Amino acid sequence: MDDRPLDDLDRKVLSLLAQDPRQTLKELSAALRDSGRPISHEAVRNRIHRLLGGGGVLPLLDWRALGLDLVIVTLHLDGPAHVKATRKRCEDAGAVLTLAQFGDADFQAWFLVRSQTQLAAVLSDLRNARGVRDAAFAVVTESTLHAANLARDVGAPPRRRRTEG
Repeated sequence: MDDRPLDDLDRKVLSLLAQDPRQTLKELSAALRDSGRPISHEAVRNRIHRLLGGGGVLPLLDWRALGLDLVIVTLHLDGPAHVKATRKRCEDAGAVLTLAQFGDADFQAWFLVRSQTQLAAVLSDLRNARGVRDAAFAVVTESTLHAANLARDVGAPPRRRRTEG
């Protein structure tokens, strides 16, 4: 795994892809050249592969086009002692996109499910798990990716803190 931090060229490539993800490598190379950053399309390809392989960039998934529902499950646990087992139970349920812990013993788990039957099984398993005090869920009916904000934020170099000398 490549753990190099993003440089200005990485940010520019990501910004261009956020504006239009269907651009070819040659189009990206030309856009970079036009912005004063000459780079071959092979070098662009290598950069994109490094970004994808390093885990810093993930492709977007159109879950609706795949016939899936996105379900967000919020779990409140009896205490921190149950976090590890509950995290494992969520991962074992399958089709989990992400797990986010907040506080000492609360989670959100985002699942992709194919059917109401699969959703019911996941919820039943989580609600009946030892240490789960409460579980609520919401099926996402609409979501929007604000690509312009993503392009702006990813394309901008990180802010540097001023230090007093």
